[in-house]
Order: sequence, then structure tokens, then C-alpha cells
Amino acid sequence: RAYYYGGLGTARILRALAVAFRDNTVVIHNALFDLFVMAYKYGIPAPRKVYDTMLAHHRLCPEVEKSLGHCISLYADREYHKNDGVFEPRNQQQILSLYHYNAKDVISLALLKPKLTIHAKQLYAEDSIQQVNDSIAPYLTAMLQGINYNKQDLDDRVAYNNRYCAQISRILKLLVGYELNPNSPKQVSAYLYEGMGYKKPVKDMTNEKTLLQLRLKHPNPVLTIILKYRGIAKQSGQLKFPPYVLRGTNKERITTAYNLAGTTTFRLASKRLLGRWGTNVQNFPKDLRKLFLPDENKVFVQVDQSGAEALVVSYLCTKGNFRSLFLHGIKSHVYVALRLFADVWAAELGRSVDNFCTAPIAEVATLRGWSELDKLIKSSDNWSAEKRYYFIAKMVCHASNYGMKPPTFRLNLLQKSEGKVSISQAEAKVFLNTYHDLFPEIRGWHRETVDTLRRDGVLRNLFGYPRVFTSIIDESMHKEAFAFVPQSTVGTITNITFTKMQQKIENQKDPLSSMDVDIVQNNHDSVLLQCPPEHVDYVAKETMAVMNCDMISPRGEKFAMKSEACIGDTWGGVV
Repeated sequence: RAYYYGGLGTARILRALAVAFRDNTVVIHNALFDLFVMAYKYGIPAPRKVYDTMLAHHRLCPEVEKSLGHCISLYADREYHKNDGVFEPRNQQQILSLYHYNAKDVISLALLKPKLTIHAKQLYAEDSIQQVNDSIAPYLTAMLQGINYNKQDLDDRVAYNNRYCAQISRILKLLVGYELNPNSPKQVSAYLYEGMGYKKPVKDMTNEKTLLQLRLKHPNPVLTIILKYRGIAKQSGQLKFPPYVLRGTNKERITTAYNLAGTTTFRLASKRLLGRWGTNVQNFPKDLRKLFLPDENKVFVQVDQSGAEALVVSYLCTKGNFRSLFLHGIKSHVYVALRLFADVWAAELGRSVDNFCTAPIAEVATLRGWSELDKLIKSSDNWSAEKRYYFIAKMVCHASNYGMKPPTFRLNLLQKSEGKVSISQAEAKVFLNTYHDLFPEIRGWHRETVDTLRRDGVLRNLFGYPRVFTSIIDESMHKEAFAFVPQSTVGTITNITFTKMQQKIENQKDPLSSMDVDIVQNNHDSVLLQCPPEHVDYVAKETMAVMNCDMISPRGEKFAMKSEACIGDTWGGVV
């Protein structure tokens, strides 16, 4: 086109740009988008020193609009110019307009970075911004590389899901008496509120939460079937991704677009890349992970943080029973399940378990028969839905730590179990109250968190990274506040591990650089790598060494995070 500089001129510009990327700190807004295009389309390697103004702003004000137009108005007091560009110029004047628009972008970034730096210093957020900028190149590398997958198995699963949905549709027609499309809000709404006469909510009339709430009130199998159909259809949608072809090859891969500013807890979000390739690879159901394969002559190594959020919570609280569980090697979910369902375990074992319930936590694991009881409790996670006691206890721990009330907990349990585990309102209340009776220090931490939030409007994770709360501080905000420090600390550990491992892989002085290792996926509290089988032990050891970082509680108490590694020939098969 007219605004290109010709073949040789364009090549020289791209060469100069590659050198500039290599030798300078590159200031950019939403780096992963632009740098992916530069690498994939033009073959320009990503810069290793990047300052992303969007990510910097996110670490300062994660609740606030992140667009460049908003940021330059907020920090640099520049007028909005994002509507000035002409992106399909057809004459000389429009070409000049496009150039002026681009120049304004460059000037705005030059003015924006110093303003962000000042604000970061005032908020003591420099380390937080440095950490997220250091992560850009490693996550871009993973996006460019993608992950191998079994295309035939994936196609077979989609075909199976299609048959499943067709059968569900036939069942629905028999139950309702006419064709009902479960994915049609209009048709579902008409059935529920006109046909069945259910009370119509003000908003969200047919979303998952509303249907689950209706199911708790009305034992109507149609509600269950609609939810099941939607779940299967959603799964198929996740599997019908356009394959990504690795640059310079004909290999089809699955990839994703990581969003380093996707959550307020600094955990990542992911979605289809450029709206064109791949899908969200962070929230794949466990039964579908077997579709992911390591590359030829490699195996997967997954390193998980072990009970990480709960461990952080135990050190945010004053020293008490909850921390004692971790100090004496007892999994909190197991202990809570023991106390909530003691009669179940006694019936299964044929003997009383009262001695385990009444013993001091420091002595529980030393009692005869504990190993057998521990295995029995964990095994219940694979029992029928109404007997998944370990799963229920796990959800009780999570809900209680983050301040859920009984109605919300009951609904959340139903949602997380895909509608399979249902408890009464009375049971929900008993479970949560029992938990807080066992660990009263949890509510003490909740009170401290609310006091800090009301006083400062800022919370900090255990790395000192701040989160500014700009919304009104009321009870609806409390659950989010309780979750921030544990979730943000764990998410940051995962991001640091991902980043440091990629840096070690690229460092020619590090043994990992010669082991053909790739770090391929972030799964919130774990990282997935691949390597030749002969290097598994070393790769796992090195990754765990990074993940098992030393932490200090707000009271100055030192502790270390813990992790575990597993290997497998598929992602779903890591053991």
C-alpha cells in the first residue's frame, strides 16, 4: 500500500526495529498482543526488557479501565486521541492522519511512563510492576510455542458430546412436550416463568446461578437437564478451537492468549489468541487434560503448590489450630472431613474414630490407624455424589476462609460439583459454624483484614505487592478482600516460577539450557513443563526449588511454601 516503504525499505525498518528491541527497554501498552504479532508475522524476537504501561497501571489500580486512551488521560492529562486514526487510508491526507495518530501514541507513552513510575514509588509498587514486566517474554514464548495435542481423540470427544446433546434434546422434548433449546434464553425463560410459573428474577433470568437456585427450590429434572446440556455444549465449544500452526512448520498446536492483567489477584486469565487460534488452556476439566501431549521424545512434568492458599491463610492468622495442621503434616481438608463426618468413617472402619477427633492436633498423626483413616477420607472424593465427603470438606475450608455465608456456600458447592452435590441450608450452616469453632483464628484474621481495608483502602500480598480498592468498602467487598492476599501470593509464586524457569532455560550457563526443556502452561497454582525422560528428576528438582520460596507473615514469622512434582505422557496422566 502507499504508506509502506517498499520491500527493501520495509525490511530495513524491521531490521532496525529488531535491533532496537534487542538493545533497549521497550515501552509498550498491552505488550503481549503487539509483540506476538511482531514475532509471529515478522519474525522479530521479543525484547527482554519491556515496560508495559497497561500492566503497570493494572498493578496500581486493578479495578480501573486499562485502555491507553484512559491511562494517558488519567496519568498524563493528555486529551483523548484514540478516535483520530484512519486505519484504511485511501488518500494522502488520510495517510498523514494515520501517521499523526501513531506519533501521538508514541508521545503519549513517553509521557505516561514517568507518571506511572512516580505513582508506583508512592505506592511502593515498583517490585510488583517489575515482576509482571519480567513475565512478558516467558509467557509470549509459551504462546508462540503452543502445546501438542491428540487431534483424533479431541475430534472423537466432540463427536461424542454432539451425540450426548442430541439425546438430551430428545429427553427434554419428552419432558416438556415440545422442542426446547437449552441455549436459548428466550425459550428457557418462557418455559420457567410462563410455563412453570416460577418467580421471575429482576436480572440474569436464565444463567447458571439462577437455574441452580431454582433447582434448590423446585425438584424439576428439566432444570438439571438444561444445565447438563449447557455444560456439555460449553465443553465442546472449548474443544472446537482453530489450531495454531507453529511458525516455520506444519505442526498443529493448541495455544492461548495469556492476559497478565486479567484478574484483580494478579493470577492470569487466558482466552483464544487474537480471536483466531486456540482457547483458554487454564480451566480445562481434568478429564480432558489427557488430550494434551508432550512433544516427541518428551514427557510432562507438573509442579504444584501444595495446599498453598490455606498455608498462607494459616500464617495470616494468629498461631492456632489451623496452623498446627500444617506444622504437623495434616491436610486441612482431611481434618475437617474427619470432624464433620466422624460417623461415616467409624461405620466404614468398624470402629470409633473419637480418639482422632478429641486428640490435640499435634498428636493426631501419631495415633495408631491414622494412615488408614487418612487414605479412607481422601478416597471418598471418588465415591458417589452424595458421599463425596472429602470434596465437601474441601469446599467448606475454602468457603470459610473467604467468608462465605451458608446460602452462597450451598450454591457454590452445587456449582463446583456441576450440580451433583446438594446439601440443605441447615447443613451448610452447621458445616461453616463447625469450621469456625475448630479454627476461631480465621474470623480474627477477617476482622483484621476489614480494619486494614477501611483504614488504608489498600491490601498487600506477602511479596508486598499492593492492591488498591477503589470501590465502596461494604460487606459485599469482604470476600474479595479476604481472598486477595492468599490468591495473589500463590498466583505471584506461580508467575515468578514460570518466569525464572524460562530465564534459566535461556541462560547458556545454566544446565537447563542444554536439556531441551520447555515451560508450556500456567495453571494458577502449578506450572507444566516438558523435557526428555532422562532429565525429569533434575527439571522437577529445579522447578520445586524456585517454587518453594521463603515467606514472611505480617507478624514476622518465617515459613516456606511447599510443592510437589508429578510426571506423565499426557497432561491428564501426570502422577
